[in-house]
Amino acid sequence: MLYRTINSGKNQRREYLGRNRSSLFQDLPQKDFGQEQKSSYENFLHHQLANLFTDYFPIESSNYNNNIQCGVKQVSYQEPSIGEDEARYNSLT
Repeated sequence: MLYRTINSGKNQRREYLGRNRSSLFQDLPQKDFGQEQKSSYENFLHHQLANLFTDYFPIESSNYNNNIQCGVKQVSYQEPSIGEDEARYNSLT
């Protein structure tokens, strides 16, 4: 079994590189971290992103003769019109 020695003050301990076989970790459920990332991204895309836009917009600017206001009316999502391979082939990435 592979391990490395770690010096911590006066004490020295071994940190094992591999699967943790401690009885404390045997009953923990196995998580699908890929699914966790996907669900987190979906939550961000459909809920938190719209909230961010409402926090930062509208942007208003006034100078000499111009009054400018920039805002977001609606947030919508759609699939890309071209695929990844075609975009790479046409150097659109």
